[in-house]
Amino acid sequence: MIKAFISHSSKDKKFVRTLKEDLNENGIETWFDEDQLDLGDSLLEKLDTSLEESTHFIIILSSLR
Repeated sequence: MIKAFISHSSKDKKFVRTLKEDLNENGIETWFDEDQLDLGDSLLEKLDTSLEESTHFIIILSSLR
């Protein structure tokens, strides 16, 4: 099973939501902060666990403009 961690800037949320949906529709599980983080969660613990469980890492680079 492929599980992809998506790292991105908040200004790229719209694009990342679409990417996540496309990946999920093609059988690729994703870790996306909006879906996995709840109020009060330890960000560092969630990130650490998610990175360990992921098989792939996707980095979304933002334009400087």
